[in-house]
Amino acid sequence: MLNIAVVEDEINVSKQIESYINSFANEHRIEISISVYNNADDFLSYYKNNFDLVFMDIELPGINGMDATIKLREKDKNVMIVFVTNLMQYAVNGYSVNAYDFIVKPFVPTVMQSRIGRALELEELRRGLADKLEKKTREV
Repeated sequence: MLNIAVVEDEINVSKQIESYINSFANEHRIEISISVYNNADDFLSYYKNNFDLVFMDIELPGINGMDATIKLREKDKNVMIVFVTNLMQYAVNGYSVNAYDFIVKPFVPTVMQSRIGRALELEELRRGLADKLEKKTREV
């Protein structure tokens, strides 16, 4: 199962993201669990290296998504992060926190589906390889 967090303060946008994720996961038979946070402070206080993939808005109340991601990287260097933003100028800064991708608002359905699909497939591949490596290590 993939554990996914959506950190987005606009309810309609977080519901759109959830819908796209669920649609792709159902279509490709990927088991997922989605948790939604409307601010980064709550997300960071709950976070215990328990998510595989985080969709992070950049403009959030309180701590913004970029600063939250810097703090997140202190806890977890490997979680996959996809920024969701209408501020393309932050795209370059995303590389400094090892973001996987950016999705620009307002969403274009085909682009959104493609980006989410790519992230979910890569995370499944990463997990599958980690599981195989762990199994092989136990056998030695």
